[in-house]
Amino acid sequence: MKLRFVLSAVLLVSCISSFGQQKNSNSAQKPTLQELSSTIVNQQKEITELKDENDCLKQQLVEFEKEVDLLKSREDFIDDKLSHWLTILSISITAIVTILGGSLGVIAPLYIKRRNDKKMDERIDKIKKELEEKITTVQTQAEKAASSLSSIEEIKEEIKMIKTDIDESKKEAEQAATEAKASELFSKALNEKDNSKAIELYSEYLQLVPNSNVGYFNRAVKKSSINDLKGAIEDYTKAIQIDPNDYMSYCNRGVDKKDNGDLNGAMDDFNKAIEINPDDVDILINRGDLKCTLNEFPGALEDYNKAIEIDPENGAAFNNRGDLYSSMGDYNKAIADINRAIEIDNNNPIPYITKGEIKLKTKNYDEAIVVFSKALSNDTIENEHKKIALSYRAKCYRLIANDETNDEIRKEYIDKAMTDEKEASSLS
Repeated sequence: MKLRFVLSAVLLVSCISSFGQQKNSNSAQKPTLQELSSTIVNQQKEITELKDENDCLKQQLVEFEKEVDLLKSREDFIDDKLSHWLTILSISITAIVTILGGSLGVIAPLYIKRRNDKKMDERIDKIKKELEEKITTVQTQAEKAASSLSSIEEIKEEIKMIKTDIDESKKEAEQAATEAKASELFSKALNEKDNSKAIELYSEYLQLVPNSNVGYFNRAVKKSSINDLKGAIEDYTKAIQIDPNDYMSYCNRGVDKKDNGDLNGAMDDFNKAIEINPDDVDILINRGDLKCTLNEFPGALEDYNKAIEIDPENGAAFNNRGDLYSSMGDYNKAIADINRAIEIDNNNPIPYITKGEIKLKTKNYDEAIVVFSKALSNDTIENEHKKIALSYRAKCYRLIANDETNDEIRKEYIDKAMTDEKEASSLS
């Protein structure tokens, strides 16, 4: 039994020595993310093995203590038996050894038992101490491995945070580059005089900034300028979808719908624009113009009056109200409003054309020709208005020629009329 106990102890110590080894590795260079991941896996594996070793040692210690207890009980049994026979023997030889010391027969078995107990206890304490030292070593190694794993996890988390910061910085840089490019395209589009090129630039801008209300609005204005009314209406609609309170998009879409023949749709847009901004003079004037087209003269007059009340220096409001008075047959009020419009802005050719139309209606042809000529002398006159002024002046020349009895003078007026008509027809 003692031999088996000793062998078990030796095997146990060998097992502990085998399992207690830990592999250490140091690197002079900073580990990469892949190396850290590999190290984490190895550390986790080692921790698991150390835990298993610890459990194994604890189990072996329990079994060892049980075996020690069993061994001690057997030793006690043997010692009791030995003591019993030694007692008998001591009694038998008491007479012989009385002279040498009669107490030897009684002391001997007790002394032997104590000696055996002491040696057994020392041996057991030594093995238990060795086992406890091994267990402590394994636990220390496990704690160090866990600490290393915790440090690696912290490094891994820091790397993750750094990567996140880099990704965010990259996105911010890309966003800044996109915004810079978009700003450049928008600036070029604003300064581009060619409407078709401006439309292309706005289209590139909208690819970068697809939710730009002003981008769609400005492109719509350019499309209206080249008479692409359908495209303009679509862009104004997108601008409104982005900003439902964009009253100017409603107003301009109303103008294009009117020019495209959708008078009811135009009225809806003007009404919506005024609902959003009831004091906008341009919207009131545009709605007044539409009401004139629909022969709703009282409603048109109301809109013009309100526009003039809000802005008494608005020449367009006076010009259009004067035109309305002319349609209503009140030429005195019409001329008064037109003169006021010219007084506000004498460089605007439109009031002169309106005044010339009134003079033409009232058969003041010579005065009409003077007024139309004044409009045509303006360098800022657009082709659309220039064509109207030339056509009306040509009409005046022909009307005068019809009443002229002098053939030479009549021919002169007809030639002037033909010249104006030819120039008007050449204009787009």
